[in-house]
Amino acid sequence: MSPATAAEAAGFTAPVPALMGLLTGRPFDAERGCWPSDLAADGAVHEICLRPGLPASRPQDGRERVFLHAYALPESGRRRGVFAAIVAESATEGGWRAVAKLRGLPAGNEGDCGCSDAELRRMGRDRWGWVFAARDGGQRRFHAVMSSSAGLSQVARVPVPEDGIDGLRHRVEFDVRDENAEAFALLHVVLRGVQPVDVRTHPFDTALGRYFETPVRPGG
Repeated sequence: MSPATAAEAAGFTAPVPALMGLLTGRPFDAERGCWPSDLAADGAVHEICLRPGLPASRPQDGRERVFLHAYALPESGRRRGVFAAIVAESATEGGWRAVAKLRGLPAGNEGDCGCSDAELRRMGRDRWGWVFAARDGGQRRFHAVMSSSAGLSQVARVPVPEDGIDGLRHRVEFDVRDENAEAFALLHVVLRGVQPVDVRTHPFDTALGRYFETPVRPGG
């Protein structure tokens, strides 16, 4: 059985096997149920095995593109998780062409990485990306990875309290009131139950190409 056939037999429907092959440059490992890849981090090269999320089709740069994230959870000998992603479009000769790839972003430590649950969000007029929460250096942070004409890059590591402290929960939204904005502001929404009790605005710094970690309060 070929790796592509094995991936289909494992339940990975089109175009996931093709996109994961483009992302990793490696065939599907049927025994482990994932796509092997190499990650250079902390002065060493680690072999990881990436599992895909769900693909989503979105318009970008006047083309219909497919967005897919992948992840490797922390395991023995590697305390950090890994987030990866690919943006692709159909090729004129058939198949798929990678527009942008993020092969491996170490995220989280202490065995805590929310990269498997990353959510695809609209982040600007022509920008999409993923957000997830992970613990880094003993502190929970909202991570954001953005896709733009410049490619895929991490644009936020915003520190937030743990859910449950003082009965509060925390999540990420984006300010879409001005749909023509190149990059929407990131909103750290604080909730009690389902009721928002505070919204902390993190503007996008176009010079640095990332969100400010410190929120801007109304009126300055």
